Amino acid sequence: EYFLALGTLKALTGDLASARLDFEKAASLCEKTGAERLTIGVLCTLAETNWMTGDLDAALAGYREAVMLARKSPVARRIALGAGLTNLAGVHTERGELCEALLAAREGLPLRNEAGFAWVTLDHLALRAALAGNTSNAARLAGHTDYPFAANESSRQPNEARSRERLQGLLIENLSPGELERLLGEGAQMSEDEACRMALEE
Repeated sequence: EYFLALGTLKALTGDLASARLDFEKAASLCEKTGAERLTIGVLCTLAETNWMTGDLDAALAGYREAVMLARKSPVARRIALGAGLTNLAGVHTERGELCEALLAAREGLPLRNEAGFAWVTLDHLALRAALAGNTSNAARLAGHTDYPFAANESSRQPNEARSRERLQGLLIENLSPGELERLLGEGAQMSEDEACRMALEE
């Protein structure tokens, strides 16, 4: 827990290289001591840090390991599995592996939705929709996700911000300003269940 906290502090201050070393130490200690529940969280945190630094291979491997442990663990909560799977979908999306992203999302997003936190991961699935050619739904999902961030006056995490920025470029490229504004507005009015169903379409 000490190395997890120390790595988190370093990550928040922008020292991702040092943060990754601390998370790796935490993961090693968890494995040695059999701290099962903490291991899953540490692996996800390490994977997220690797993702932030652009090491998609390491991020993919880390989330896969975390998901595997969460499936087997009698103590892991469903939200941990949902978070691992939806983040795995985000990494697959950034790698251009759209079928794999959808497969992971179809299992993970309902678990996130149960806990009321589906919206925090929809940036990646909106980008997946745009890359799959469904620009209208991608814009609606973007509008749905933008709304709670604005309402809560909160900022996206780096990986989500990067997905949203890439998505915005695709939306501007493929939609007229008026159409984009209309679709964003429609998305802001959707329920979370509606947005999740839309995000899981082909």
